[in-house]
Amino acid sequence: MVKGPVAGAQICAFSVAVGGRGAAVGSCTTTDASGKYTLTLSVASQALWLEANGGNFTDEASGAVTALPPGSPLTALVMADGGEVTSLLTPLTTLALNAARATIGAAGKPDAAAYAAAAAQLLSSFSLPATLNINTTLPTFGASGNDYGRALLNISRMVANGLPLAQILATTQPSQLQAAYNAAANPPPPAAAPLVVTLATTAGWNGTLDKAQAQFEHGSSDETAGQFQSTQPYCRVAVYGLVNGGGKYYLEIPFRKDNKEIGLLKFGDDASLATLARVLKPASGVTIDTANRRISFTNLLIGTGSAGITLNGTIDYPANVAPENRAACG
Repeated sequence: MVKGPVAGAQICAFSVAVGGRGAAVGSCTTTDASGKYTLTLSVASQALWLEANGGNFTDEASGAVTALPPGSPLTALVMADGGEVTSLLTPLTTLALNAARATIGAAGKPDAAAYAAAAAQLLSSFSLPATLNINTTLPTFGASGNDYGRALLNISRMVANGLPLAQILATTQPSQLQAAYNAAANPPPPAAAPLVVTLATTAGWNGTLDKAQAQFEHGSSDETAGQFQSTQPYCRVAVYGLVNGGGKYYLEIPFRKDNKEIGLLKFGDDASLATLARVLKPASGVTIDTANRRISFTNLLIGTGSAGITLNGTIDYPANVAPENRAACG
């Protein structure tokens, strides 16, 4: 069972009755340290209500060891076949069973068809693949995590954002959680690090940029295609008022629209538009995060020798801005 793997939880099976859970079937069991369990029931083929209570899990978002809320079990609907019963029990299976119960009403009995329909609607509400089997797909986490693992991470982020887990597990209409889930799935980027300009010689120019947000973005046609090895149009981000808030210097960053490769950086005197230092096609020290519209610098040297200018930090650049907007610059 997974909300993070839940260790030490009691897993019990019940028949399915009108309105929901029926009588206990067989003996309960307990999950091991990795959340695994074995439940063998000598019953004919029928729908069973599985329920997990208690236990502790490592929260996917915070990494803290957390107890499953009392009175808020994880549940799932499975089909018994006379032998070992297996199924994941997660917030997603719980929400699907809640929704199935709500759909059939107090006079109905949850069945496989109602559960499957509720699971499909849940996947749609959370923008998850329709092929994801919430009862059998093993969630994986981390950099190579799968859709199920990311969904459970987003549930934890919803809790971190202020929605109690017990409230989530009690929800009967998953669509009511859609906005909170989307917010958790698309968290705002971390705050930008100040962009610090350091010169090897003219110490009076050293300082921190007074604008973390680039002032404009537009198409550029005055850089030669050879510098970018492409005939693709360019985008250009520029920031003014760079050093000590004096408004005298600028940083200009043209990059390709197709693959966002930076082809040139310029640091110059805005009053005369003179270029003090420049670097062509930096191989390291600069990256573009297109999802968050952010350019980051790590000890990037513009120019050489005593005239070198070092950049550290980030600049956030805006969406296309009229009148000089160009499509797909982000």
